[in-house]
Amino acid sequence: MTMIMKFLKIVTSIVIAGLVASTTMETAKASTVDWSNHDAFELGFGGGATGVSIDDTFLFTIGGPINGLAAAVSTGLAPDFGISNGKVSLFASDGDTDYGDIGDSLLASFDFSVIQGSTIFALLAPGSYFYQVEGVVTGTKGGSYTLNSTVSAVPLPAALPLFLTGLAGLGFLTAKRKNLSWFLA
Repeated sequence: MTMIMKFLKIVTSIVIAGLVASTTMETAKASTVDWSNHDAFELGFGGGATGVSIDDTFLFTIGGPINGLAAAVSTGLAPDFGISNGKVSLFASDGDTDYGDIGDSLLASFDFSVIQGSTIFALLAPGSYFYQVEGVVTGTKGGSYTLNSTVSAVPLPAALPLFLTGLAGLGFLTAKRKNLSWFLA
C-alpha cells in the first residue's frame, strides 16, 4: 500500500471518528475495518458520544511468520474524554464473517481505561486475524481510542547464508570428484 493510500486511510478514519464522537443520540456502535495484508504499521480509530458501547473489529492477514505484534490504545483526556472497561482482543479467524464466534481462537487480550494499555503478542504464523476493541464511552464530552499495530518479520538466522554456501561448496566438490573418477581409474 502506498504512503498516499495509507495517509488517506488515516485521514478518513480520523474524520469518521470525529463524526461519531460528535453525535449524541447514539447508544451502541460497531464497525469493521479491513486492513487486508498487515503492513509494518497499521492505525485504527474509534469512539463516540457519552454512553456509547464500542464493539469494533479490525481484520488483517499475515503472509509470513512475524516476530511480534504490539498494540496500544489511548482514550484521550479524562474526565472530558474517556472509555471505561476497554479491552483489545486478538483472535485467529476461522474464515467466516461472524467475528468472535466459537470458531475463532482468542490468542491474547489486554485491558485499557482512562489512559492506555499495550502488549506484545506472541509469534504468529501466516493466516487471518482480527482485533476486537470493546468498551463504553464515559467521558463527559465523549471518548475515542487509537489502535496502533506493528509487525516485524522473523529475522533470518545469521549463520544460514554461511551454512548454505558451505553446503553448495561440498556439493560442487563431490560432483567434481565423481566427474574425475572415470578419468583416474
